[in-house]
Amino acid sequence: LLAADAESIREAIAILDEIERELSQWYGNRRLAL
Repeated sequence: LLAADAESIREAIAILDEIERELSQWYGNRRLAL
């Protein structure tokens, strides 16, 4: 992989991790509300 590609992949993974964290937090709140 080119260095630029690796950097883009790292950024994409970081974004996905952040989304997953927000979703699991949202689901956790929903579960508590139910």
